[in-house]
Amino acid sequence: MIDFAKELGINMKPSKVNGGVKGANFERVIAKLLGTWSGIEFARVPKSGGLGWKTVDTIGDITPKDRSKKFIFTVECKNYKDFKLPDLQSGKHITTYSKGQLLKFMQQALKDSVLAEKEPLLIAKTSGMRTNDYIAGISLKAVKLLDITPYSMGFVPNDYTGEHTAVAFIYLSSLTSILYSDVVSKLK
Repeated sequence: MIDFAKELGINMKPSKVNGGVKGANFERVIAKLLGTWSGIEFARVPKSGGLGWKTVDTIGDITPKDRSKKFIFTVECKNYKDFKLPDLQSGKHITTYSKGQLLKFMQQALKDSVLAEKEPLLIAKTSGMRTNDYIAGISLKAVKLLDITPYSMGFVPNDYTGEHTAVAFIYLSSLTSILYSDVVSKLK
């Protein structure tokens, strides 16, 4: 059989995606989105939260450019080719034992939020999702105070206390449809 692509010099193998570039671009998109919502200008944290040294201003993936501006959340951004969404779409409660990557991501957001003494906010997306659709992970406490209906909940181990923290997964638009000033007043 003749390989026409090879004969024409066309590479039919899918090109590899540079995960670092993809992650950095996603963080920039989220920084703009959160900036529009909150009125605070954001920047990516150098090395995307992977610094050897951390301060309250360098915890998470994005942070306010102006250090005098305080944002109530620590933000963890994840843009993956694939992670398990069926747990979320089924409406069933998920646990750390379901091996869901979202819970691992949420655990990282929770760990950062404890260090910064802020609320955790995970913003995640997979390649198959529509352009402006994002999954947000926040504390169940925040969901209740903001009166948002979660479509899934779970428990994440807290590395500092050894206990489990209740978390909820929502569509990010459920959070950003509430005025940021109202979110701050309800969560303080």
